[in-house]
Amino acid sequence: MDMETYVIGSGAFEEELALVGDKDFDARNLSECRTYIEQIARHFGVPPGRAYLFIDTEWCDFGCFSSVAIRFDPDDPDELAYANAVEDGCPSWDEVSLDELGR
Repeated sequence: MDMETYVIGSGAFEEELALVGDKDFDARNLSECRTYIEQIARHFGVPPGRAYLFIDTEWCDFGCFSSVAIRFDPDDPDELAYANAVEDGCPSWDEVSLDELGR
């Protein structure tokens, strides 16, 4: 029973998100990721079983970049269905997210 990971993204994909090199990138990137996890759970529900959403941080030449990811058991039909549903993410911030982000 190996777990798999899908990287979803750092925020709603049609929105302007923090870019590496922005002066407030680190704080904004993490804030967007935390808010995105909450929005995904509001939109798709809480991950089933042992599946969970988390912030995945990768290092690059310019520093670190964080994204939301889901870890799940591909042999569990409920977890796999949920992971496949959330993989495409959300196109825009909902009203709660906009409020949390101060936009």
